[in-house]
Amino acid sequence: SIDWKSVYDRYYPLLDRIASRSEFSDLLWEMQGELGTSHAYEMGGDYRPGPQYSIGCLGAKLSISDDRKYFTFSRIASADVWESKTAPPLKRLGVNIAEGMRLLKVAGQQVDGNNQPNAVLANQAGAEVTLEVAESDGSSPRTVTVKTLNTDTPLWYRDWVENNRRYVHKKSKGRVGYVFIPNMGPLGYAEFHRYFLAEYEHEGLIIDVRYNG
Repeated sequence: SIDWKSVYDRYYPLLDRIASRSEFSDLLWEMQGELGTSHAYEMGGDYRPGPQYSIGCLGAKLSISDDRKYFTFSRIASADVWESKTAPPLKRLGVNIAEGMRLLKVAGQQVDGNNQPNAVLANQAGAEVTLEVAESDGSSPRTVTVKTLNTDTPLWYRDWVENNRRYVHKKSKGRVGYVFIPNMGPLGYAEFHRYFLAEYEHEGLIIDVRYNG
């Protein structure tokens, strides 16, 4: 058991030496460490909030050309196109953007080594944005409209899980199934049901709990 009184007696005298709010936060963090608390935090108060620049996410990895004149879609996240809140922007019906294609303009602005796409996408999260794209050789430029996301983390999460699943199936020649459980809360429960019912008939089953929250 934790002797709260002794922890209190150890840290209380240090209050007289606190000179700033950040030092007080440090003291509280140290004290919580002594108590071994779980799901207990120090937050809020008289901190001035920083500016927020919400970047409109495309769910793609971009690479710049050697001459720094254009970007290439080097990787596009595979995700659930039916999820209304996290639908992959580049898989929108009629967009038809594939890996290897060029990104020339965002919202009418040319993007290159001097004007990064994220600079144009600042404060464009959840907005309808035009992209000018071209084939890998620069031919057939065209303009499409996509709806950006506030975050593309769910897209890359699904992409990672599906890649793991395909890898296990390939290496085991279809004999082993794969289920990833991200946490022990509602999301983890939903993910278990999503994959277990599709994978349990394999001879073996890998239950992946790496990075479990």
